[in-house]
Amino acid sequence: MQALLPPSAISALSEVVDRDFNVVGYSLEAPCPVDDIKTAIAVIDQFSAPLPTNEITKLLAKMFVKTKRKADDQLSQDLMFAAYREELSEWPADLVVEVLTKWPRQCMWWPSWHELFEELSWRDKRSKMKAALEKKLAPDRTQSVINQAMKGLKA
Repeated sequence: MQALLPPSAISALSEVVDRDFNVVGYSLEAPCPVDDIKTAIAVIDQFSAPLPTNEITKLLAKMFVKTKRKADDQLSQDLMFAAYREELSEWPADLVVEVLTKWPRQCMWWPSWHELFEELSWRDKRSKMKAALEKKLAPDRTQSVINQAMKGLKA
């Protein structure tokens, strides 16, 4: 996906990392034309489409049979599957496939939603890039806030 972003957007984006060098965000450090920012956002959106629910259900079912879990009744399992499907439908398809496919290889136990969320978030650089790009498009309200404050002082 990054190869399809405008070169000016790629060179302007800088990773923001935590002390463990995990990417926690991006910042736009160099000038970037507005049209290139809009193009980059469109490309990111194009590659962030969610997986269809029936595909999510299949992946959850495969993970279900490959992992151990505490004994639950059918209603609890149905509710859990419904909740997981709803949450996973908000994430890019390729990330969902990767996390749900790899989970049984790295852990023998059924994951909590928190564990899946952490795995998805750690891999999701796209939404962090998009947030930085959209922030650059947002109008700077600093002067407006200063003007409002000055009006309040004069009154």
